[in-house]
Amino acid sequence: SAFQGELIVVRLNPDGTPDASFGTGGVFTYTSPAESYGYEIYELPTGELLIGGISISLNTGYADVLLLRLKSDGTLDTDFGNGGSVVHSFTNFDDFLQGMDVQADGKIVVSGTVSDVSGFDIFNTPAIMRFSADGEVDTSFGTDGVTRFPAVAIDNELNACRVLPDGKIVAA
Repeated sequence: SAFQGELIVVRLNPDGTPDASFGTGGVFTYTSPAESYGYEIYELPTGELLIGGISISLNTGYADVLLLRLKSDGTLDTDFGNGGSVVHSFTNFDDFLQGMDVQADGKIVVSGTVSDVSGFDIFNTPAIMRFSADGEVDTSFGTDGVTRFPAVAIDNELNACRVLPDGKIVAA
């Protein structure tokens, strides 16, 4: 059988043993028909966890932005997105979430790449995207929820982002 990535979240006790009160025996496993990877985790003031990553479509082979919100017990928060998860395609090709932070108002800021086509080339264009606290794309941000930065080569990435106390966003 072919390799398929599976997103898991593990919570450990201070002594390094699995926290049995989280998920199943200390482990949450994202069950999805797609290949999925987690790259960022953010603990909300409520104790819930935001997980950011990608979901690769088994039909197209392209990556889409993936957000999950877990309750503090390691189960999906069904009040977020579609039953606890958001899979969003900003373009017809690869869209990667590589960094994540949360604004004071709860909006979720993510950095990564979106794909843009120029002639026969597909460029990974550095981008910052924003979602509402409940997982909807914030179309008031940038253009339809995305701010793109000019690509200078085939692969360009914003691997990290932070929201500063004054609300400005920095990314690298």
